[in-house]
Amino acid sequence: MNRHLLVAVSDNPRAIHGVRFVSSFFSTETDLKLTLFAAFPTGPKVWLEEQSYETMNEAAATSGKYEQQFRRALNTARTMLTSGGFDAANIDQKCVPQSGTRVEDIIKEGERGLYDAVVLGKRGLAKLEQLMEQSVSEEMVKRRSNVPTWICRTPDEDNSNVLLCLDGSESSYRMADHVGFILGLEPRHHVTLLHVRNNTSAQETSAIFNQARQIMNDNAIGAERIHEQILDGGRPAAAILDMAHRERFAAIGVGRTGTGKGLLGRLFIGSVSKELLKGLSSSALWVCG
Repeated sequence: MNRHLLVAVSDNPRAIHGVRFVSSFFSTETDLKLTLFAAFPTGPKVWLEEQSYETMNEAAATSGKYEQQFRRALNTARTMLTSGGFDAANIDQKCVPQSGTRVEDIIKEGERGLYDAVVLGKRGLAKLEQLMEQSVSEEMVKRRSNVPTWICRTPDEDNSNVLLCLDGSESSYRMADHVGFILGLEPRHHVTLLHVRNNTSAQETSAIFNQARQIMNDNAIGAERIHEQILDGGRPAAAILDMAHRERFAAIGVGRTGTGKGLLGRLFIGSVSKELLKGLSSSALWVCG
């Protein structure tokens, strides 16, 4: 079955970290379909009483300038992928005018298009968060995305494998299923099941690992590709970050829990996820609700 990713591209072609992560994480033989997506600003809004030939023409020119800028970034991203060996026939491009904020448009497209994940670059995310905080209501901030989201900083091509963080929650098991699905056709990557144990008994920890292993098995991940790690006590985020840096994982998978505000609160509900996002340098953060 095809894996179909929505890869958001910003207007800065030098900051397309999501594209770089996809290029380094997946082999070119993988059955992978990509849609490169950009939502460009339409220029300053012209109120009805201010509309004239000059103002409308200026707004159209500004919108056209933004569109050209974003289309160039999409073309740069496509060239990067095809130069790395990805089949051009499996890469689509979608450039649309903003209907809300860029974040809102990305999430809407991700949910509407039935993608397996939405891929964002961390640098672009900072700009999007500023836009979102200025223009989206509290109700919109609280609404969650149903699509797994990958946030990518500058990827290290030497990193590999996925660190799957498990706490026994349903969201962590949904992430396990997502990791298994993504890695099902990417045999060079292994998965390490990690549980940071505070008040969990040995029996409960074993049950968590057994359920995750069953999910991996259902996705055709062989036992030789599955490893287990238990860390005792301490702050979960700090323990995860230490292991991620030490073992050089390509991606860290976590479930979304708790509540939060702002873009990070909306996409990565929970203090652990937000702390991971701030602390990770070359590993991508995968979050599933």
